[in-house]
Amino acid sequence: MGVSKITEYTGTVNAPIGEVWALLSAFGSPKLWMPDCILTTVQGFGIGSKRVIAFGANPDVMIQETLNSVDIQRHSVRLHITRDDLPGIESYATFFLKQTSRHKTEMTWLAESSIGDEKGRADLKFWCDQTYRGFEVSLNKLLAE
Repeated sequence: MGVSKITEYTGTVNAPIGEVWALLSAFGSPKLWMPDCILTTVQGFGIGSKRVIAFGANPDVMIQETLNSVDIQRHSVRLHITRDDLPGIESYATFFLKQTSRHKTEMTWLAESSIGDEKGRADLKFWCDQTYRGFEVSLNKLLAE
């Protein structure tokens, strides 16, 4: 099965696009804004760089992300994702930022995966929706300070 859309989440960050972009585009900074992130390691620099992330809720699951593309004009990043709890599954996460006013930024996350079974897709959708909502809350809290 090919890669297809799992979910798309859109939220608002109450900060200028430049502040949001500064955090999200910094490949080694997820512990700053990802809730419950307990581990981040980075290898390399630029396109093709790899990072490993783990979350406290499931610390034995390692999520490997490879920086696939960056579009500075669109304020967008695409990551290729593999998880050791989902062997053989191809996944991608892409975010897009759009300035909606001087101090508001629309943030859209797109999750895509090759996971084929309905339960697996539903479970991944639930996890992604919760995770992306957590990113929105965390970024709003961090950038309000």
